[in-house]
Amino acid sequence: MAVTNVAELNELVARVKKAQREYANFTQEQVDKIFRAAALAAADARIPLAKMAVEESGMGIVEDKVIKNHFASEYIYNAYKDEKTCGVLSEDDTFGTITIAEPIGLICGIVPTTNPTSTAIFKALISLKTRNGIIFSRIHVPKTPLTKRQISCCKRLSLRARQKISSAGSINLPSSCPIS
Repeated sequence: MAVTNVAELNELVARVKKAQREYANFTQEQVDKIFRAAALAAADARIPLAKMAVEESGMGIVEDKVIKNHFASEYIYNAYKDEKTCGVLSEDDTFGTITIAEPIGLICGIVPTTNPTSTAIFKALISLKTRNGIIFSRIHVPKTPLTKRQISCCKRLSLRARQKISSAGSINLPSSCPIS
């Protein structure tokens, strides 16, 4: 969705917030399946996404972008796959405290032109693992919205894992548009 005015932005925010509220109720097992499926989707698409990033921006070397995409998907997955991000994390009977993992809600993911795919992969995976919704915005809008392709890729594999997830979106703003 290319957002061109405040009304469209408000609609996108409302849609992503609604999806995130549903996703916030998922169990750790459900979240972990989605997290894994999205990481696999990103890893599978690392080469075509790297080619598109270089073609679109005119910057970088395809092979380097492939490595960055691979690192963003595989390393982030392996680093956080066993982290508990839902429900009670710990209880301290001595102090009478309980630590509970709760999502923040909606996050804005700023995506630079220089590393659009690896940044989107990283931010999407972290948002999925923590049950947050994310809206991506590019600093300089190129010819084609690469982050939309990245989100589509993650959603497709998440759906293959039989999980309903639509808590990500993207907006394209011109570089002269202020971000608040």
